[in-house]
Amino acid sequence: MWRWRSSVVATILVGLVVFSCGTTKVKPKMTPEEQFEYAKKLFEKKDYLKAKEQFTILVLNYPGHSIADKAQFYLAETHFKLKEYVLAAAEYEKLIRSYSQSEYVDDAQYKIGMCYFKLSPNYALDQEYTHKAIAEFQRFLEDYPNSDLVPEVEKQLAKCREKLAKKEYKNGELYYKMAAYKA
Repeated sequence: MWRWRSSVVATILVGLVVFSCGTTKVKPKMTPEEQFEYAKKLFEKKDYLKAKEQFTILVLNYPGHSIADKAQFYLAETHFKLKEYVLAAAEYEKLIRSYSQSEYVDDAQYKIGMCYFKLSPNYALDQEYTHKAIAEFQRFLEDYPNSDLVPEVEKQLAKCREKLAKKEYKNGELYYKMAAYKA
């Protein structure tokens, strides 16, 4: 009796595991362009998880294809939209490294700075990501001085510097209150 129940439970569990695994909805005969359009529609519908899966498939399966840079950019964008900023920054960097002639490189450099800006905590905490954001925004200004994004980058750079200045001011204020002037 015990073995029979165990067999039934095991069969049910195996069935649940097998049937709960999702499959991708990409038709096997889709061209890379069609697959990209499908993934982009998912992205536009804000179904970022499924879009991320489709863009990942494109990036891995068609690295030399004409849509590879677009797929790489949108893969990074899906991470950004999902607030996976460290992963997004890595994907944007991969785009810049692998597809340096892409039309998306200046956007990618800007977004790397934005990833670090979004990771930057309140001024009272460690400002490692603020410093990284500043470095990436400065790199953008050096590499793409004629980009349409320059005013936005300068605005974000000012916010980063303001945050660092506020941290320094508050630190000085604290030492003043403690009468630790030499600190």
